[in-house]
Amino acid sequence: MRWLLACLTVLALGWSVGASAGDQRPQWAGVWKGTIGKYPIIACLDPSRNGEGRGSYYYLSQLRAIRLQSIDPDDGFREGMKKGKPGSDDAPAFQFATIAANRITGTWKAGDRRLPLQLDRVPVSDDNAEPEACWSAEFMEPRLVAPEFRREKTSKGGFVFTTLTYVAPEHFYDLWIQGFTFEAREPGDAALITIMRDELPRGRVQDDFVGCFQSNLNQWGTDGFYGKTLQPVYANTQILSVQVSGSIYCGGAHPNHFIHYRTYDRQSGLLLDPTDWFTTEGYDETDYGSRVMQSGLREIVLRHWPDSDEHDSECRQFVEDHEWWDITARRYGLMLIPQLAHAITPCEYEVMVPWETLDPVLSKAGKAIRERVAKP
Repeated sequence: MRWLLACLTVLALGWSVGASAGDQRPQWAGVWKGTIGKYPIIACLDPSRNGEGRGSYYYLSQLRAIRLQSIDPDDGFREGMKKGKPGSDDAPAFQFATIAANRITGTWKAGDRRLPLQLDRVPVSDDNAEPEACWSAEFMEPRLVAPEFRREKTSKGGFVFTTLTYVAPEHFYDLWIQGFTFEAREPGDAALITIMRDELPRGRVQDDFVGCFQSNLNQWGTDGFYGKTLQPVYANTQILSVQVSGSIYCGGAHPNHFIHYRTYDRQSGLLLDPTDWFTTEGYDETDYGSRVMQSGLREIVLRHWPDSDEHDSECRQFVEDHEWWDITARRYGLMLIPQLAHAITPCEYEVMVPWETLDPVLSKAGKAIRERVAKP
């Protein structure tokens, strides 16, 4: 959810930026394939606010994104963060000589070095009338490779699984993804194994980290960073509890750090909704249709809130009336964690609440889950 909100924010920025450049995109905007000297490259160039330009490019031999920006895009683009006229100092730059509908020519300049620059337009198959070039599949796809994973067989509480650690290619230097798989033994396991597999990279534009990097490329011309781990925290024949944690930056004001839970039914293969486990004293629906924690459950949770030092006590103040929590089931109780605003994510403590203390707020479905998690 946090990644989605960050993505929508940056997408909105991209639309507003494009709109500010006028109804007609400039001739230099788009995805381009060509050469610097004899070295093949692919570039994306987009209009920015106030008539400026932003973009990125990479050498096909290296695939690492290099930021481009310009205060006068008709003259060319500079690499890196510094602003100024392209070629006005030692910062590498594209200096344009001619700009036509389907070709750009000019010079790549870095210090005293000069190499001819030639770019040919790549058609962008986006449904939008004016697609953001740096967000396009045509710019990103050549950087994607078939995934490789390091595999390590392990177990937790008798549940045997294989950890899958993605071997990120060198050009995605700030990328970490780890998931898992396991042998199907229960009726719903085949569906759950597919769900876990789809969380991992498959070398496609649809991969989750790719969307994150496209978002950052569109705003900053670089890849950002993305780290996510999925690991089982409890399993028996009935349920599989999974923790999803990570730290990502996809553009926008700040990175996002998160810990979420998912509870799956191993008999049906379905994702369970923990809010169903409570009476209206535990969770109730708002006027907007969302379900939020009520005071009856929150008071029980706060009895188990860690209070070992001054920092923990201060954090408690942020959750005393907090309504948004992630919940998953364990054998001896429920594990909960508050979902707080970015500035106070260090206060997102995991809280273990024993089953025997939850009776006043458990619904029929909650009592059924309590019985199921107690099974072998």
